[in-house]
Amino acid sequence: MNGDAGNDSLGGGLGNDTLNGGDGNDTMGGGFGDDLLSGGTGADVVAGGAGNDTLDGGDGNDSISGSFGNDVINGGVGNDQIGGGAGRDTIDGGAGNDQIGGGEGDDDISGGAGNDFLAGGGRNDVIDGGTGNDTINGGAGNDIMTGGADADIFVFSAFVDGELDVITDFEDGTDRLLIRIVNPDTGEVNISNGGNGLQGFVDALGITQADEGAQINVNGQIILLEGVDASVLGVDDFQFL
Repeated sequence: MNGDAGNDSLGGGLGNDTLNGGDGNDTMGGGFGDDLLSGGTGADVVAGGAGNDTLDGGDGNDSISGSFGNDVINGGVGNDQIGGGAGRDTIDGGAGNDQIGGGEGDDDISGGAGNDFLAGGGRNDVIDGGTGNDTINGGAGNDIMTGGADADIFVFSAFVDGELDVITDFEDGTDRLLIRIVNPDTGEVNISNGGNGLQGFVDALGITQADEGAQINVNGQIILLEGVDASVLGVDDFQFL
């Protein structure tokens, strides 16, 4: 099914559908089945629905939702808002300042070029910011995070005993870790400085040297900074909010 040069509304139905929005600000829903949806040029709203869908926003500032299933999503050029939904999704934001949430499932997320906000959600995610000043929050699970080029911020809001997050390319003096003092969802205190200011928070992180790099331990959750010498980490590498 093909749209025209205007603002189209296209719906798939029960089978495996192929929908092309063409030019214009289109609204597209795949419905049931393993669908192929392409928004084309314009600010499109694209929802995969049930099934393992392939979604392409095309050029423009698109809003894309994988919904259910193991989806492959490409934002294309533009400042896109992308949600993977349930399932094991593969998401590439493409060029632009994108906001991406993996949702539930073991997701593979790439921000591409631009200053992106990337959130893994639940489970074990692999997240790569790409070029640009990115903000990355792995969320729950054992996540592997790569900031890519430029100055990136890695956000940690909650800590679970036994979980392990890995940051593959943390650069001292350029990248930062943002640690939430209080869990915003539960109100539980994550970390205390003992009345000793910013340095007190850093001291409370339990930073040690491991063979793989610097290890941070907060309430039993480990953050591994691969290839980083623990001795170089200081107040300037952290934000506490």
